[in-house]
Amino acid sequence: MYYMKHTYFIFLLFFILPTDTKAQCLYPNGDFETWINDVFVIDENDPNSAYPYLRPEAHISSIRAFILFLGVAFGDAQTIDELTNNGQSAFGFDQSTDAYEGSFASKLEATSTINLADIYTVFQCDEVPDSLSFWVKHIGTNDDTLNILSVFDMGLSAIPEEESELDNFPAYISEQLILNTDTEYINFTVPVNENFDATIDTGYVLFALVTPQEQLDAGELSYLLIDKVEFKGTSTVVDADMDGFNSDVDCDDMNPAINPDAIEIAGNGIDEDCDGMDGAVSTNHLSALEFSLFPNPASHAINIVLKNNLEDHIFKILNLQGKVIIQEHFHGKPIDISSLHSGSYLLQVINRGNGNSGTQIIHKQ
Repeated sequence: MYYMKHTYFIFLLFFILPTDTKAQCLYPNGDFETWINDVFVIDENDPNSAYPYLRPEAHISSIRAFILFLGVAFGDAQTIDELTNNGQSAFGFDQSTDAYEGSFASKLEATSTINLADIYTVFQCDEVPDSLSFWVKHIGTNDDTLNILSVFDMGLSAIPEEESELDNFPAYISEQLILNTDTEYINFTVPVNENFDATIDTGYVLFALVTPQEQLDAGELSYLLIDKVEFKGTSTVVDADMDGFNSDVDCDDMNPAINPDAIEIAGNGIDEDCDGMDGAVSTNHLSALEFSLFPNPASHAINIVLKNNLEDHIFKILNLQGKVIIQEHFHGKPIDISSLHSGSYLLQVINRGNGNSGTQIIHKQ
């Protein structure tokens, strides 16, 4: 895990961003639809040291901007060239129209000058959430590492210098994803770890992308898109239709006849049981479909063995919070799981003809 040092903390305090988000731990501008024209100023007395750039509202680049600041302040020629000649890309992030949802996503891209790109936000928060959900798309074959660091505390008085210091905070997130191939958008949900009960009022989240220097020096390009960042499990999760299922799992929380325990009516154009399709009924109402898989655990691919491969099947890979990450037709070929983060997932196989389905746990190394 990439951890910041105390030298960065002084800089981070400079850039604590006021937001209109009040309490409940709502991630500010997590859909990245609102962007601001800003100016990065090295020397207030020197007009030539002002560099305009575009940033998503309530976010800044923290670590990379600090590196740029030091590079210019101490006359590092390579860093000065990065800032003066590369414009927006010098800050390591940019606006992308290749969005998972809406019009824009946030793009992180390292360069050979600075092999790190980051985006950072601070927000008011009085309730520790269960998890942080976000959608990621990776382009390129570099071995890119995305570090996710978040801390919840009373005020922003310290940040972890070492992993062991995370235990000093009421709650935190510390996760790492490694991506090295082209992907479509993938949903990741990372848990919030609670250490002890305490009153909190502030949270921050840092996404930091690190690319191996030797790959950048060789001219290999890659980047990461992030979209739809949101906390799960706070008071924003409700049961509006009072059917016993909260809005994080109920696909229509205004209709009590639609929930994960409802009986599916095939062919009516409505997904009553919230399994992502109309017609295939959940395992609550039909017999289980038997299948075997190997290898498990696996690093790159898994194989599914069905009793009848001639029938029409689909498969889903879900995280342990029930969110679908991959859903495709099953054609009898190995299933590529190389883009998944290490951990445990649910593999569900569904017979589209009779609705039978079965689920097993898979382990990605």
